[in-house]
Amino acid sequence: MKLYDLRNAPNPRRVKIFLAEKKISLPIEALDIETKEHLTPGVLAKNPLGKLPVLELDDGVRGVSRRVLDRSVRAEPLGVAPTRAGLVVRCQLDRNSYPAGIKVSDAQMRAINLARHDFHGEWNYTVSPTHTLAQ
Repeated sequence: MKLYDLRNAPNPRRVKIFLAEKKISLPIEALDIETKEHLTPGVLAKNPLGKLPVLELDDGVRGVSRRVLDRSVRAEPLGVAPTRAGLVVRCQLDRNSYPAGIKVSDAQMRAINLARHDFHGEWNYTVSPTHTLAQ
């Protein structure tokens, strides 16, 4: 992975602060805005809009700003994360494509054993199995 940075710009600075807080070390290539290094053909090939930061992943997937934080960078350090109880949590970024616009009926939603949390239950919830395995 490599982070393309723009010296003294606020969005790349936010990403670098996030990386420092998470103790994540990445190679960083700092580009100069005054000489318009971020608009060279090599950088525009990575991000046609010329906006930074850009995260170049080993598999060629690139992200910009919020996407850098939400998808790529957060998944990496969570690969193996022990908890206080000793449970090991493993995660992996799902790169599959899924169809959009699928309608879920109210009956289908009620069939999901979903317990909404008190705080922002629209996105904080626990999904539990709807059946138990025979012992």
